[in-house]
Amino acid sequence: MTLNSNFKYLRTLWVIIFISGVVVVARETGEAQTTPVSLTVLHRIFGIFLVSILLGGMVLKRIKLTIKGPMLFFTLFAVWQIISSFWSVMPLWTAYRSYEYLLVGLLTTFSVYSSTNINTFIKWLNLIYIWIAFLLFTVWVGAFVEPEQAFAGEYVSIYREGLLSGVFPKINSNSVSAYAGALGIVSISRWYKTNNVKWIVALFICIITMLLAFGRSGIFGFMFALLVLLVFNRKYKTLITITFLFVIILISTNYIDIFTEFMRRGQRVDQFWHFTGRLYIWEYAYNNYIINEPLIGYGAYAAGRFLVLKDYVGWSSLHSTWVEVIVGSGFIGIVLLTILTISIFKKLFVKCKDAHGEWAHNYYVEVLCIFTLLLARSIVSVSLITFNEYLFFLCLGTSLFVFKNQQKYKYK
Repeated sequence: MTLNSNFKYLRTLWVIIFISGVVVVARETGEAQTTPVSLTVLHRIFGIFLVSILLGGMVLKRIKLTIKGPMLFFTLFAVWQIISSFWSVMPLWTAYRSYEYLLVGLLTTFSVYSSTNINTFIKWLNLIYIWIAFLLFTVWVGAFVEPEQAFAGEYVSIYREGLLSGVFPKINSNSVSAYAGALGIVSISRWYKTNNVKWIVALFICIITMLLAFGRSGIFGFMFALLVLLVFNRKYKTLITITFLFVIILISTNYIDIFTEFMRRGQRVDQFWHFTGRLYIWEYAYNNYIINEPLIGYGAYAAGRFLVLKDYVGWSSLHSTWVEVIVGSGFIGIVLLTILTISIFKKLFVKCKDAHGEWAHNYYVEVLCIFTLLLARSIVSVSLITFNEYLFFLCLGTSLFVFKNQQKYKYK
């Protein structure tokens, strides 16, 4: 098979990856450490194994594609994380989690190079959007069928006590909010392009979902992404109006108090300003681990969960991409991830700036907006480094598509 004939084949592999990424049960750290492989994760292991076999031949034949453009920096980062398994506190955990991250990156690469034109590539974008929309659909099903589980927790949303999260599959409220924010941006972008009222309906559903989940990182990420969307679509009047209203709200003391109370979700003031306890954990990680092994860390994916958080119940990560990486793979990992994010952002930004007026301009812009949302979230989540954060791979893939087309025209 040629690359151009592989798109449908690779789409099937994406479906397998989607199913593999479903979280059936949120496991505590102690359970994950004593029983790394359980019935609740067998589908994940089997899916990764199956995709490895089905994709392996293609990768071996065209290995050079893994070191072209932004993919070079992704491969270096992912391989460095695998290498960190040699000194990891849980070597097999580090090796496996790093490998599945690399595998989805490879699947992304070959999906992009199998896209013969922009229409095929957009089908791949839409495939990921459809899966994210399906996940949000399951969240709403859970909210109607098991409302007590769907709205579990001590914090308060605009509707009731508890924040909207996924019952089956398990999706935390911050991810629900981020998914809704991303699809909200897509809805606005598609509405600008088509003027179809269905996108307004989709936007309304996304906003309601965001507010019920009330993941603050998702909401703030959405706000930054909306700013980028308005600028690149040259909606300056809308931008000025929103900015003016926001400034009016901020300069009113009464509104500031209401806004702060609203964003606290029932938390104490110190909890709010310490990012729900994250700052305390990050400080602990720095003083006890980062400062002692700053260059190479203690093993990707394992150091945060099984070393820093070994006595902290309820967290499976350090809730920050950057803290997680520097604890796990050290300063070298941070440098590689930084170069990767800059490379992706630069490719998307330049394309959006230069492609204004092109038919596909809005598709590039919406991906740049989603990447902006992910970067904002990365401060307080692991949105850039897990294999089932498909929106990140969507952004990586789009930057590769831009690079691929630049190379094609360069040598024509």
